[in-house]
Amino acid sequence: MEEYETKFVEISNLVREIQKAERTTSSDKENTAANNELIKQNKAKLSTKLEELKTANKNNKNTSATKLIEKLEKALKDDSSSTTESSQEGTDSKKITIDFTSTTTVDNFIKAIDKILGQINSSNNSTAAPSEANQS
Repeated sequence: MEEYETKFVEISNLVREIQKAERTTSSDKENTAANNELIKQNKAKLSTKLEELKTANKNNKNTSATKLIEKLEKALKDDSSSTTESSQEGTDSKKITIDFTSTTTVDNFIKAIDKILGQINSSNNSTAAPSEANQS
């Protein structure tokens, strides 16, 4: 009788492990779907802000803005969320990775864009002010 009880316990443990694995798999699918949606939302937010920066930098060639635009465009196009930037000589190689599942990371990029937008706007205002004074 003890042998049957031992086998029953072993079978019960196996059934529990299978059920646990099934729950984990279904929750992984839900997490994957949620992550994909989060990535889509974060990419959309960053893309919108990037377009704003590109528009602001069209007339004013801010080098920081230009570099950031290039890096973000590459990262947004790359499905693996990482890009490699290298020069013609191949000596300068940097790997840039953006975790689009991290809202904090995306928000930090947006803050950087806002800071550069502020610089561009203030330089536009300072160059526009003398010409307005001349018109008066």
